[in-house]
Amino acid sequence: MSSVEAAAEQRRHRGTCVLCQKDAELRISHVIPNAIFRGIKRENSGKMITFDDAPEGDIDTTINSWSERLLCGACEMLVGRCEKVFFDTMRSTRSAVRRAHPAGVTFQAINHAALKLFFMSLLWRAAVSVQEVYSKVWLEASLKERLRTLLLAQQAAPARLFGVRVSILTDTTRSQERRLTSAELKQISISPFDRQHARSVSFVFVLEGYLAEIFVPRVTPEQVRAPGLLPSAGIWFVPFLDTFEVEELVRAFVAGVAKDMAAQALKTER
Repeated sequence: MSSVEAAAEQRRHRGTCVLCQKDAELRISHVIPNAIFRGIKRENSGKMITFDDAPEGDIDTTINSWSERLLCGACEMLVGRCEKVFFDTMRSTRSAVRRAHPAGVTFQAINHAALKLFFMSLLWRAAVSVQEVYSKVWLEASLKERLRTLLLAQQAAPARLFGVRVSILTDTTRSQERRLTSAELKQISISPFDRQHARSVSFVFVLEGYLAEIFVPRVTPEQVRAPGLLPSAGIWFVPFLDTFEVEELVRAFVAGVAKDMAAQALKTER
């Protein structure tokens, strides 16, 4: 590529960074960290199996990792530091950080504020994204701006405004031979979806074998008492959650099985 072509390419990717709001060359950004998509692709010959829960449509494969140009280089690095804390914590095998129990896992000696910033960035980036996969994540303009300024300043949102409850997906509903393993559950990525509550709304993300439910614009006392809520300090208990008790996941699985059966029937006819 010549210097003239390189300059033209750079101009083509210039725009306003959605975080710092400065004119800059925009980098390719991933709302759900690209490390998760890389792991899925690595187990599936560089591709991901994709389908939706609509009655029509086929099961397909894709290399698309839901990326778009959102952030400048400096802001991408800012978000990247939070992602590193998430992976270092949730993937840790050190007993000083992560300990398994019959009902779940406890995390200790962790950076609570940085973890909260990661989940804040996850929600906020999904809300500002123009991709269809994030269409069910929405925030009122005032809250979207509040989260933007907090993220830019690297300040965790107050507990009364923002809360996240995390569970570890498991499969205990079927015989041992037919259960989904932990490695298989980590291969699941689903478009985030919303849930309506009496005094708040929550948005659910599935990533790295975890189900994260983010509550805004307020966290109720009932939600605070529920297991899995990320505290501001101290030990964090993350409970196990059977995958087949999550209605939205079951609906997606049923749609996938139905489409696979239809495809197999069509092959037989041919």
